[in-house]
Amino acid sequence: LEMIKNKVEKNLEAEGVKEIKVKVSEARADGYYHEIVATEENSELAPNTILEVIKKGYLLRDQVLKASQVKITAHSQNPKQLINEVVENMSLLIIMVSKLDTFNNFDTAI
Repeated sequence: LEMIKNKVEKNLEAEGVKEIKVKVSEARADGYYHEIVATEENSELAPNTILEVIKKGYLLRDQVLKASQVKITAHSQNPKQLINEVVENMSLLIIMVSKLDTFNNFDTAI
């Protein structure tokens, strides 16, 4: 049975069919190559990082024959955390604008 499987795989490969390779926990989902079928909350990895390949996908001469079905990371939308991030970013922006304004005032004084 294993010999038959290997022969079929070699024949498919000779015709230009190859598996879509996925680096789990490293690659991010790409809508062209991946079909997202499940999500899991995970704050350690970036959003849309592939956690698991559910079903393999295949290419035919670099065109998607069948997209890989994958499970990806999702981050919970904690409102307090989002508000804190926005406030922090706004504070940094205000500091940068005030420094730029100070620089412009210095330049016109000369």
